[in-house]
Amino acid sequence: MPARVFVRALALLAILLTHAAEPADARRVALAIGNGAYSDSNALTNTINDAQDMAALLTRLGFEVLEGTNLDKRGMERLI
Repeated sequence: MPARVFVRALALLAILLTHAAEPADARRVALAIGNGAYSDSNALTNTINDAQDMAALLTRLGFEVLEGTNLDKRGMERLI
């Protein structure tokens, strides 16, 4: 099983397991960050696509998604 498929399956399983235990009026917020451009190493090729795909899935599942790509520390702190 490719790593990308495994990560998505694991994330979906975690969502489904936690969804069953939450109250009906709970606010559901998810954070999706895809960083692929690093100054000290090679660029990662799929991180942005993976983050966007996960954000889309979580949105369809009713989450309010905070999404960011290629953020530095300050950018991640602002998003959080």
